[in-house]
Amino acid sequence: MMHGKMEKYNLIAAIVMAGGILFGSVIGYGTYAEYEKEDAYYQALSSLYVHFSGVPEVEYGTSFSPTSLISEASGDLRIEGDVDVLLPGQYSVKYIVSLPDDSFSQKVEKEYERIITVKDTQKPVITLEAEEMTVKVRSGADVTDNILSVADPVDGELNRSEKAENGAYTVTSDVDMETAGDYTVKVTALDKNGNQSDKSYAVTVQPLSHAGAHYTGNYQAIHNYLRNKMGLNEAGACGIIANMWAESSFRPEAGSAYYGLCQWGGGRRSSLYSFCKSHGYSASSVEGQCAFLQYELENVYPSTLRKIRNVEDSADGAYEAARVFFYEFERGASFASRGKLARCYYGQ
Repeated sequence: MMHGKMEKYNLIAAIVMAGGILFGSVIGYGTYAEYEKEDAYYQALSSLYVHFSGVPEVEYGTSFSPTSLISEASGDLRIEGDVDVLLPGQYSVKYIVSLPDDSFSQKVEKEYERIITVKDTQKPVITLEAEEMTVKVRSGADVTDNILSVADPVDGELNRSEKAENGAYTVTSDVDMETAGDYTVKVTALDKNGNQSDKSYAVTVQPLSHAGAHYTGNYQAIHNYLRNKMGLNEAGACGIIANMWAESSFRPEAGSAYYGLCQWGGGRRSSLYSFCKSHGYSASSVEGQCAFLQYELENVYPSTLRKIRNVEDSADGAYEAARVFFYEFERGASFASRGKLARCYYGQ
């Protein structure tokens, strides 16, 4: 009886042992299979790559494809992210490579990111007809006609604006069409992204050429002083200039007893020398004699100056200014030719 029970126990123990061995084998095989599968996944993953070349920068307004940055890639390629070449800035583009094999129960793919920068480095282009231009006094010429075009290489023509702003151009000028001289016009252009271009050109305003009017020697310096420093209108300046030409041909050293641009004599000549010495001028200079003329008109002949300032800015006004200056300042005897000359200087 005891012998039968022992056999039964042994049989059960053998069955349990065999089951344990079988279960362990199954578990061991499953673990090994998982390791095999994981190793194969990483090998497959390591086969994926994207190699890049070039600089991830794009010029504003040019064509661009994200694939242009790739020199080589493996697997199936997918690109995510857009680049707007008409909007400067930075853009994130993702390059994803994968394998179609789904036997690993998870996707086999790699992701690479590139930051693409869109830059606008091109300045507006200012095109001029010439680097300098010449016009006549009071000709009505528009000095901006020398500007042929102002355009951005991408956005096209820019409009003129009174103030500086992106996408437009401004024109600054010191040209005085009433006064002969040399001036400058400057064009400043800003494209929509703030790139700036500047270009300047010279403008020469020439005096009108009329029979009898003389523009040689010190004419320009005298004219500029009367217009700019004394603030006379063109007619007033022409009236005085006509008298100066008749007196001295614009030569500050002309004469002896009567001296200079206006032929000052006697005590007025002495006053000229004293004034120039005390104010740091040479008595034989155009600037010194013009300054003395202004001093006399403002302090000794204020009513004469007031009349000259108030003449109409016309040929008739130039004639009247010449008449007033002749009779009240020069106090001469023969006026007729000076009135005609003043009209000529004015342009009639």
